[in-house]
Amino acid sequence: MAMHNEPLLRAPASASATVVHAHADAVHSPDTAKTRLEQLASLGHVAGLALQLLPTVLHSTVHYFLRGPAVSHWPLNFHVVWSVMRTLFHSAIKKGDIEEIRRLTKQPGALPKTGRMRSTELPRSRAAIEFMRASMTATPFPPEAEQDGSIYAEWVWHEAVPDNGHVVYMLHGGGYSLGSAQMIRPMAYRIANMGKARTFAINYRLAPPNPFPCAVIDAISGYEFLLSQGIPPSKIVFGGESAGGGLAVATLLALRDMGLPLPSGCFLMSPWVDLTHSFPSFLLNETTDYLPGRVEHPALGDRLHFYAPNEELRNQFVSPVWAKSLAGLPPLLIQVGSAERLFDENVHLAERITAEIEEARTKSAAAIATADTDATQPLPQRPPNSFVRLEIYSGQVHVFQIFSFLAETRAAFNNISAFILDVTGRSIVAPSMATVDADGNYKSTRAVIDHKGNVVDIGDVKTKF
Repeated sequence: MAMHNEPLLRAPASASATVVHAHADAVHSPDTAKTRLEQLASLGHVAGLALQLLPTVLHSTVHYFLRGPAVSHWPLNFHVVWSVMRTLFHSAIKKGDIEEIRRLTKQPGALPKTGRMRSTELPRSRAAIEFMRASMTATPFPPEAEQDGSIYAEWVWHEAVPDNGHVVYMLHGGGYSLGSAQMIRPMAYRIANMGKARTFAINYRLAPPNPFPCAVIDAISGYEFLLSQGIPPSKIVFGGESAGGGLAVATLLALRDMGLPLPSGCFLMSPWVDLTHSFPSFLLNETTDYLPGRVEHPALGDRLHFYAPNEELRNQFVSPVWAKSLAGLPPLLIQVGSAERLFDENVHLAERITAEIEEARTKSAAAIATADTDATQPLPQRPPNSFVRLEIYSGQVHVFQIFSFLAETRAAFNNISAFILDVTGRSIVAPSMATVDADGNYKSTRAVIDHKGNVVDIGDVKTKF
């Protein structure tokens, strides 16, 4: 039964709550005239680009049969697509021109006939602006971050999934300079369908015109908007890929420090959590990943990135892996490819969070034991029952989930949907997602998944490093 006439946005709880400006024609089927015109308008550009990349396709095909793929188990179609993406990204970076890639990532993703989309605008949070102002101690607060204004957002859902109040808040990737909510519509639809929820994605401001902390302010604003609609945190799950994954972790840290209730969980696809490029795999996996290295652009000068000045790169809201504390976060699912440049920082993130979960439990157990023997001591509160599920996909690249024809992609989305259902209390936590110890605590797990999508090794996440 189609649900596209149902109101998605609940009325604010009070007169002082957020005013939502929804477009009059906000509910769209995938075959609307506007969407078709947008897709037709992009065909000429895509066709021209395809002609430019034809030599890469031919060369990579010959290379595959004569010398083999970059990773032994890659099929021909993936090797060719990888070669095309690698050529496109590296060429753009070498020329110092990201506009070619930006034009591609602005193209709206197509939804199937059963997909529905609703657009809206939400206000920027003044509380988020003031909080982030206080977080910047190394450099001045940029004037762009002062702007109030509004933020474009999209809801995406499957027409047959009832509005059960569950929401997946997704943050798109693109190195903080590319991408959009429109671009990730197909992924949002897939997650909405499999996770039995509505997805909600925003167009956070992008660098270089809008540097850090603009993206974090907008991401916080999106979550505050969901809360203002009466959606409880227990029914919200965060999700992000690449820079959007790093932004999701940064947003969780900000919400924690602001004293706001956290969502029920967060899944991350190859999150970019270290903008200092300090981990070995960023260099060691250069030949097997399509991600380029440092952007070369005259406007950068000595800066590594448009997004944040060098003095802020270890700020926890820029590179969460360097946060002083990663304690108090909800359950996390981290998916990473062993052949990608961000592999080491993803593993380190999982290990650090797991170590802090276990440390909090140890301290809590000791405090409870003391309180049991000393009646004058108040009974301490137990830490949240959190866990990390680290999934390592053998021989895979950065955000391989965008390649829908891979067996690993199907396995990854199955695990994401299981995670969403688990952390929102709609299914029993599966042993493959999180095991439980004798005290009822979830244990973090590390799973290795092969090119057929099968788990070939599972164990504990290392906590000593």
